[in-house]
Amino acid sequence: MKFKATLFLNYLRVNGDAMSEEFHIMSAESRELFLAKMRDETGKHSLISHLGWACWALIQCKTSTIQFDYVGYAKIRMDGYRLFKARHWPK
Repeated sequence: MKFKATLFLNYLRVNGDAMSEEFHIMSAESRELFLAKMRDETGKHSLISHLGWACWALIQCKTSTIQFDYVGYAKIRMDGYRLFKARHWPK
């Protein structure tokens, strides 16, 4: 299993015995497909998070009195958006 598989396996263990039991009775091939689908879905949904935080940072750079590089943070979040978009929504 790949690195992030451990995170997903922990999620399955914590979020329900039935789900965890069902996962463990799957064949090795089915488990790999299931984990690959989880990775893909998680990556796709992370796009919304990156966009949301980028928008928040741009609003903060105009409204916040806190000294922080909000524009730089927005750029970092947009880099994350582009990375995950290329990985999970290829052209």
